[in-house]
Amino acid sequence: TDEEEKNETEEESFPVESQKHLSKTLVTTLGYDTTHGRIDTAVHPFTTSFSPYDVRITSRFNTKEWFQGLMGTIHEGGHAM
Repeated sequence: TDEEEKNETEEESFPVESQKHLSKTLVTTLGYDTTHGRIDTAVHPFTTSFSPYDVRITSRFNTKEWFQGLMGTIHEGGHAM
């Protein structure tokens, strides 16, 4: 029914801002220094380094699932460290 589909959709919604906050919290806890870099959003996660004092990472986020964004940020954070 329409009500069941609506409930399924609501259950699968993971707000992007919440995902970004959690990802940043975890990667900084692991050691990524946001005073010498930043975390942005991109179509494909990557790490780039302009100097030892400017290492940037990106991740992607999707409201339908949270794992890809979280793992992408942790993975790229590992490269950056």
